Amino acid sequence: MEVPAGSLAAGIPGRVIRLLTDEELAWKKRGTAAYQELTKRCLISMVETDPLVEVEPNRPRVNMTHNVPLDILKQMSGEKLPDSM
Repeated sequence: MEVPAGSLAAGIPGRVIRLLTDEELAWKKRGTAAYQELTKRCLISMVETDPLVEVEPNRPRVNMTHNVPLDILKQMSGEKLPDSM
């Protein structure tokens, strides 16, 4: 099966559902960039350690508020999601 660039395909057997919107393509590009940045950060900071035996109190968390799931982004914009999502 060949899927045209910028199209959404799904199902078994696969079929082209629709073209992706510019917003969806931009969201995917941001998500890919975020994972690439995580890889770089991991490779720079990774060191061998002993496993934790319990949760550390006040362990710092990574704040990634700029990455919003697409379904939430669409809800925020008022766009109706298809029933299949």
